[in-house]
Amino acid sequence: MILSKRQKNILDHLVQEDNFITAKELSIKLNVSEKTIYREIKSIKESQSKYMDIIINHIGKGFKINYEEYISKFSNSNNNAYKKHAMSTSERREKILIYLLLSSPEKTSIARLSELYMISASSIAHDLEHIEEIINDTNVKLIKTSQGTFIHGDEAKIRELLKNFIINIITNNDYSYDLILLQNYFLYEEIIFTKNILKYIMSEDISLEEPYYINILIYIIITIKRIKTGQYLGRVNYPNKERTKNSAIRKIASELTKRISSYTMSILNDYEEDNLYYLIYSSRFSENCNRNKFDSSNEEMECVNFTDFLIVNMVDECSAKFFDNNELRRNLMPHVRLLIMRLKHHINIHNPLLNEIRSECDLLFNSLTKIINNSTEFNKYKNISYDEIGYLTLYFQYYYEQHLQSLNIVIVCSTGIGTSHLLKGRVLKSFPKWKIIDIIPFSKIKNVQDIENVDLILTTINIESFDYKIPYVHVSAFINEKDIDNILKITKTLEVDEQSIL
Repeated sequence: MILSKRQKNILDHLVQEDNFITAKELSIKLNVSEKTIYREIKSIKESQSKYMDIIINHIGKGFKINYEEYISKFSNSNNNAYKKHAMSTSERREKILIYLLLSSPEKTSIARLSELYMISASSIAHDLEHIEEIINDTNVKLIKTSQGTFIHGDEAKIRELLKNFIINIITNNDYSYDLILLQNYFLYEEIIFTKNILKYIMSEDISLEEPYYINILIYIIITIKRIKTGQYLGRVNYPNKERTKNSAIRKIASELTKRISSYTMSILNDYEEDNLYYLIYSSRFSENCNRNKFDSSNEEMECVNFTDFLIVNMVDECSAKFFDNNELRRNLMPHVRLLIMRLKHHINIHNPLLNEIRSECDLLFNSLTKIINNSTEFNKYKNISYDEIGYLTLYFQYYYEQHLQSLNIVIVCSTGIGTSHLLKGRVLKSFPKWKIIDIIPFSKIKNVQDIENVDLILTTINIESFDYKIPYVHVSAFINEKDIDNILKITKTLEVDEQSIL
């Protein structure tokens, strides 16, 4: 059944509303009776099954669109209403914030925003309230006056915010980047120009790892956009600034400044060039590029001290002696060098793996966060972002997993025969680097404490009544998914609490 014109109008109004709208409000907008509104919505839901879960009824509140259902059912259609309104409330607010940041300090109005995003003025007012909360701790402010609404703040902060929001938007679920989405915010020619000047960097024997490449790419596009509207960086006090500190990277920054200046037909100040210099200098290059070292012995000593500080405190916090090794130090220091540089020059690097790191490596991520936040010796590093802590976590997680891979296991079964060998095969299949040092029957369970270097007991018998210092997991002989989950839970805390028992 094809929707009538009135029914389409009702749907259009529902899609435009952020909150519930009553039948009375709809009747006024469409110049019909309330009974007509109820009848038409009922008809829509009964004749069009796809609308059953899309239109939400709430007694006392009215009607509302379920945006998730709406988007999933109409994303591939040619429905104009979908094209105009098929974005979630959070996505719309993010777009409005980016619009305000890109146009800052130019003023706009609620009416203009309502027209741009095709929703009611009241919804825009709610959006602006949420945007104020989002930027509350960012040193930029949303200003609302009778002359208009705009973002006010330091230019460097505005660009950094823009970079972070846009990188989040273009990051896919598989941690790749969808650069096509940049066309929602920038001109195609701006994107192509930026890609081309980054090719110049690559031609200078610098190979950037992807997150750092994206970081520079987005920053330059934003810089171009802001400079075109006459917004330049103000004075930036860089510590120990030396304009010829790294001549190779200074040459690249100078060339980029010239090309951007020519493209935007603007004269860029020294602060713009300095910012590009430190943005490139603090990025992670491939191993064959020897540009990731400090020239200053004081800076190098600071790197060594902070690296040792992290390792020593992680050993104590996680009771993990295996963190105290020279190999971890050697691998961690190149990253810490760049981390310190980024902190000094207020540069943040996006971490596309952050959510997964916080979920899968929560023990180590939370430990590092606590260590850094509680530090008095390195108090100046307390503003390290979660993105940066996430990258640090990966180094420790690697050595943590290497330690777990070498666990010494004892298997306990009812007789020590048959099921024990089945269990052994299943364990080695799931954890190939573990070492089964003994298989004992339940009757000799007390002897397990005489076996040296036992990290974990896997048992098919419930041995809860025995008092052991060795952690154990009760499993089936076939090692199912639930068993593996239980094993992983306890191995995550082996070094934290040796008395843990599942």
